[in-house]
Amino acid sequence: MGLCFQTLQSGSSGNVLMVWSHKTRVMIDCGVRSQKQLRVLLMQHAIPKLAALVNTHLHSDHINYHALRVMESDQTPVYVHRDNRRRLLFKHGRGASFRGLDLREYGEGPLEIGDLILQNFEIEHADESRNCGFVIQWKEDPAERIVIATDFFEWENIGRHFVDARIIYVEANHCPELLRRYPNFNSHFHLSNPKTGMLLAQALQSSNHAPRAIVLGHLSTERNRPDVALKAVRNTLKQHGARLESPLEVAPRFEPSAVYRTKLALEESRSTQPAWNVELEGIDIQQPEFF
Repeated sequence: MGLCFQTLQSGSSGNVLMVWSHKTRVMIDCGVRSQKQLRVLLMQHAIPKLAALVNTHLHSDHINYHALRVMESDQTPVYVHRDNRRRLLFKHGRGASFRGLDLREYGEGPLEIGDLILQNFEIEHADESRNCGFVIQWKEDPAERIVIATDFFEWENIGRHFVDARIIYVEANHCPELLRRYPNFNSHFHLSNPKTGMLLAQALQSSNHAPRAIVLGHLSTERNRPDVALKAVRNTLKQHGARLESPLEVAPRFEPSAVYRTKLALEESRSTQPAWNVELEGIDIQQPEFF
């Protein structure tokens, strides 16, 4: 079977990612805006029971009060980087005690959850809290690797983590031209489409095999579009002489993506159209953007 990956939400309105094997299912980040909405997602996507929630950093589109309450109620362990542990409840606890929350920490070494191994690497974002990307491996075959990284602006020193990944999920937050048209200070702490292309070019040229899939995530609503991101990344790869032999898609903002498998091509029975054809209706482009 290998590993499976799916995005349930992607963007500043909330980020929820799922990684699973035939034994273990882990959620990476949970920025859902209500407990009711999270309950629905869990019922639809967390069977068998969720083994853990692993947090990349403390911004509210990645972890918040609602997620902590549901995880506490379900007795699901929540892992945060040890540098962020003390700030988590201060930032998101709303004064509640959370005595029943199973809060755990990870450090520099590998984190083992079931038959998954999660190795974090530091990526630069906006404030004093630690932000992590992850290389996720399957114990039964460590070559089955998924790499996840969003919310960062410097890419030059992290390319090695993407080499020979089976699935890559990486931020392509904004188009520089749209950012000039619609200025937003916070966008400077996120990766632009051309920089995402340069990161992928470096990784692809250093890899022995092409990924099964590359998924672009965390797109800005006002300063990016799926078609713009895809075109910019493809053009940058071409400019740098990197061959794109993998499906390149964009994670939908509010809907689940396709399911991606490390041992197979894209899952045959998709519940949605290809991600770049999804209509992004009902999005309020004036909603505030979080880091």
